[in-house]
Order: sequence, then C-alpha cells, then structure tokens
Amino acid sequence: MLILGIDPGLNTTGWSLLSAGGPRRQLLETGTLQANTKRPWFERLDEQSAAFLQLLSHKQPGAVACENYVYQGPRSHNPNALWLARLVGRIESMARMRGTEVIVLDKQACNRALGLTGKVSAARIRQMITAMFRRCPETDHECDAVLVAVGGAQRVGSVFSRREAVGS
Repeated sequence: MLILGIDPGLNTTGWSLLSAGGPRRQLLETGTLQANTKRPWFERLDEQSAAFLQLLSHKQPGAVACENYVYQGPRSHNPNALWLARLVGRIESMARMRGTEVIVLDKQACNRALGLTGKVSAARIRQMITAMFRRCPETDHECDAVLVAVGGAQRVGSVFSRREAVGS
C-alpha cells in the first residue's frame, strides 16, 4: 500500500510517498508544495489545498497520513495553528471524499513511530530516517513528512486510523 505522508504548512507543505507493502517499507519519493508567501493566509490555505488535491490525484495513495494541529487559542504554540488546523481539515476532507483512508497523528505519535520520545531535534529525525531508508530528504519539511508516513504505516487499517484516536 502507498502511504502519502503530509507535514502541513501554510508556506511549505512537505510530502513523502512510502510503500508499506510487506515486511519492509520503502521510501519512494519526497517533495514540497510551496505557497506564495506574499499572499494573505486564507489565499495560502486555498493554494496549499489545491496543490494537495493535485498531488493526491497524481500519486493515488491507499492512505494519507497527516500531522495534526489543534488550535488552542492563546495557548497554541504556533501562532498559525488555527490556519494549520483548517488546512489539516481540508486535507482530511479531500482525501476522504476520494475514498482514501486518512490517519491524523500528533507530533508525539509520529516521533514514537521512529522510536523517538521527548523533544526531538530535526538532526535526530534525519539520523533515524537515514538509518531506516539509507537516504534522507533534502528539507526538514520532507523529513517530517517521512516521519508522518512511517507513523501512518504503523496504523493503517487499524482502529487507530479513525480521527477519534489521534495521539492514542
């Protein structure tokens, strides 16, 4: 099964395509979707949504794994969390409308997929991805998308792929 891993961003969204069939996972390709940073947030949201839909149509994965963002008002760690949460909702909706399984994971669940716990640096994620696949993507966004895809591959087809089980 092909798993499309998504690290959502309003400026740059990282993606990865992972083959999860059989006992061994294979990293097939990675990339980024770029938005025009001079545009307002709502236009970037539309741009990233359209680019994701095109990617989904082109790659035709069996499942989409996406990192979750939850808007928590003033407590949100990321000032763009509201817009990112909206982007995740759009990604989830577009994939489900195409009949694609969706796995939405929080950052800690993604890290645990590589055996990482606590606060994890980008360098550590790169090291683990390189050890697993013998190569590492160029950008941090792509690396995070691989991390999400690996987490999704562990949960695809399970009860954890339901939205209610995020982070459990």
